[in-house]
Amino acid sequence: MQAILGVRYVQGKTRFASAVLGGVLLAWLPVACGAESDVLTGRKGAEGSGGSGGNRTDADGGGARGTSRAGASAASAGTAGTTGAPVFGGSAVAGTGSGAAANGGAGGDSTSSAGGGAASSLNPHAADNKTLADGLCSLLAQYPCLSYPGAEGFSTGGAAGAVTTCSQSEQIAASTIPGDCFDAYAADMRCRTGFFRCPCTGNDCILTSPGSLPSPCPAEEQAFSDCLGKHSVPHGDTTGSARTCHWTIESNGSCNADCDTNAKEGRYFSADCLDGAPGGPQECVCNLNGATLNDGTPQDIFMTAGGGFLADDCAGIAQKMSDGQCDRVLNCCFTWTPVATPGVPTVERCSCLSDPKVKGLSTCAAVAAQGHGQVVALCPQFVSTGAAFPTADGGS
Repeated sequence: MQAILGVRYVQGKTRFASAVLGGVLLAWLPVACGAESDVLTGRKGAEGSGGSGGNRTDADGGGARGTSRAGASAASAGTAGTTGAPVFGGSAVAGTGSGAAANGGAGGDSTSSAGGGAASSLNPHAADNKTLADGLCSLLAQYPCLSYPGAEGFSTGGAAGAVTTCSQSEQIAASTIPGDCFDAYAADMRCRTGFFRCPCTGNDCILTSPGSLPSPCPAEEQAFSDCLGKHSVPHGDTTGSARTCHWTIESNGSCNADCDTNAKEGRYFSADCLDGAPGGPQECVCNLNGATLNDGTPQDIFMTAGGGFLADDCAGIAQKMSDGQCDRVLNCCFTWTPVATPGVPTVERCSCLSDPKVKGLSTCAAVAAQGHGQVVALCPQFVSTGAAFPTADGGS
């Protein structure tokens, strides 16, 4: 699954996904702080039970009783806490104990000596994903003919930086893969790692990972794709008075919505849903050609919510967009000049507003005049021209 330039497949439809796919891996770590004893040397804690660490009695050292994060084997008793270390001129610091249960025993709490060892990661394949990503991406350092899409924009430090960027991106992408598809994913990664070499030509020089086409490992890619197909995310289409839109609910419950682009008008609307309940109400704002479409100037945010809108679910967000939720913000676009601030350069700005009455005025022309600007068809930040920066010879 390519992490930087991804393609999302939804039952026969191909949609380009936004820059980086993935999640965040968290690990619960037990606290290993010893409680203090009132004597110079804490005494050895008692044997624990049920996977907990050693008990601590009053004025004794030793490991604290484990809390709720017990080891997998509740039948194994925790080992005794170690003897507290003496501290001259003060109290003795209590010793720490380690549970004897599987997976490190119980986790200690934050108020007494720690019980068992490490807790498992939220992603059981995190270490394996890193090994696979490192193996694939290390090819960038071994074979100069290979490239990784997007690495140039994120990495510094030559080949080593590209390897790091590649590995981190691939690990982020792999974190979203369903657990029962890991074996198919790993087989595809190993196949690709064995394929890319120098010399090469065309697509064979572009380092890709499972989910990216064309694939140098068609059998492994098909097996991986078939597995992912069993985990199809909820999705659908909506139609309305303005345009046809689409919605998907990602595996983490987040809502994605966008609309078909009218080539003549050159407007691509999408929703940025930063707040919402998985499977329930969503709060989103419109984007136009990749730029946030705020409703009005910064002073209007309390009247217009900045262009934010709500719906009962993700399908409702797409339906509102189909009915012109985003289009209406373009009712009045105008340039304006901010009030001068000493020491701050005054730069003309451009905003769009759904209703001039928000500013207490009846027409868009009146709004523009008050801002010492003029009415425009569309603000430049929303214009998608496909313009190219000139090359050294003046071309594009």
